[in-house]
Amino acid sequence: IKVVFAEHNMKVGTCMSHHMMTTKKTEQMMLQHFNSITFENELKPDAILNQQESRAAGDIVVKFNTNTLEMLEWCKTNGMAVRGHTLIWHGQTPNWIFHEDFDTAKPRVSREVMLARMESYIKQTFELLDSLGYLEMFYAYDIVNEAWIDNGTMRPESLWLQTIGDDYLWHAFYFADKYAPEHVDLYYNDFNEQIGGKPEALYNFVQ
Repeated sequence: IKVVFAEHNMKVGTCMSHHMMTTKKTEQMMLQHFNSITFENELKPDAILNQQESRAAGDIVVKFNTNTLEMLEWCKTNGMAVRGHTLIWHGQTPNWIFHEDFDTAKPRVSREVMLARMESYIKQTFELLDSLGYLEMFYAYDIVNEAWIDNGTMRPESLWLQTIGDDYLWHAFYFADKYAPEHVDLYYNDFNEQIGGKPEALYNFVQ
């Protein structure tokens, strides 16, 4: 399967966790059948944003943990393409990034401060992947994830929405387009796109 798809320059992919990478049978199956990997959790915000270093730096800090680095190296060693998942999401995003001094005991920051943090976060992610020699593996990146609920309204629990406003999606793609290389396609990712008011909401967003 992998060879046939590769002949047509097509990606056939799967989601992978660090545990799967270290399980021999699963690793062999992935190497045999797939040429593209999406990390299950290891590139999500809570895995790559470092609270301690953010406090010390006075700016949001992106730092890859050991599992993330090992998976990136595995993909590079085995010639796997990578789809990045995901930057801006209501889930698995630490609340502390929305607060003054990165401390949840303090008030939320302003829209302007959060936009600056968003830009820094996105910029650092692409710069870090590049400096470590992994960015060339990436052909796509999910920039915003699951911003709407099934009735077509924006997800109310999103702290990105609460702190910045409903144009946070526009800014996320603007910053990603600014810092991502041309070979990386930028995506909005969701589920239940056919249900309720979500199809129209997504269509209007794309327009």
